[in-house]
Amino acid sequence: MKIKLLVFVSLIIFSVPGFSLADEDLTHFKKALNRCISSSYLGWAFIAATNEDGATFVEKIDFSKKNDERWVLVSKNGKKVSAREAEKHRKMKQKEDETARLNHESPAWMLNDFLKTMITPGSVKFIERANGYNLYRFQPHIGEDGEDFDKNLLGEIFIKSDDTVLTKLRIFNKTDFSTSGVRIVEFNHVMKFTETDSGDGHANPVFLKSSESRVKGKVMGFTVVDNNQTVIFENFQKKEPVKE
Repeated sequence: MKIKLLVFVSLIIFSVPGFSLADEDLTHFKKALNRCISSSYLGWAFIAATNEDGATFVEKIDFSKKNDERWVLVSKNGKKVSAREAEKHRKMKQKEDETARLNHESPAWMLNDFLKTMITPGSVKFIERANGYNLYRFQPHIGEDGEDFDKNLLGEIFIKSDDTVLTKLRIFNKTDFSTSGVRIVEFNHVMKFTETDSGDGHANPVFLKSSESRVKGKVMGFTVVDNNQTVIFENFQKKEPVKE
């Protein structure tokens, strides 16, 4: 059983009068959030290293190239992949991108778009300002298993107090809860972001640096779900984007 966290969905921007924030805190929150959402990976190349339940994958992603050349699987479990495996991976990624286009979903290089709908409008609260960061809490909207799933979760966002840089987002379960007959005893997803030098004098984008998730569930006391995944994004390089 896999419980996916990120749902990449269509545009909802926070022009919401119902946020539970003072004007100053709301403005700072919205600026940082929108800056992160609008940070385009188009024209950038980077490495994505994934470790999922003990299996490791290293992938080169280059959004300066055409759709059929963007994804290169470099290694699997520490070993170089065969040409056949690399081609299978490339075709899978290309198909995913083309399907997203047909469904009018966000393009692949807008990796931060999930933030548009992950935060339930009106639920954001400013908690504190400490150690150079503003802490906000919110009601997550994951969407996969409906409101009954979402209501058991809590989200936190850390934003630099003196800059519009969102640095960390965490979603976790407030208490044990049941979904689809499974008792979820641990649900923890942490995403970290980093400001990256644009190199051209333009505003620096805020890119996803890492994503770590753990989901653990039990049935009649026996562990039936125990998923762990970590993805590290690194070696960002700015290139000239291909024309779509």
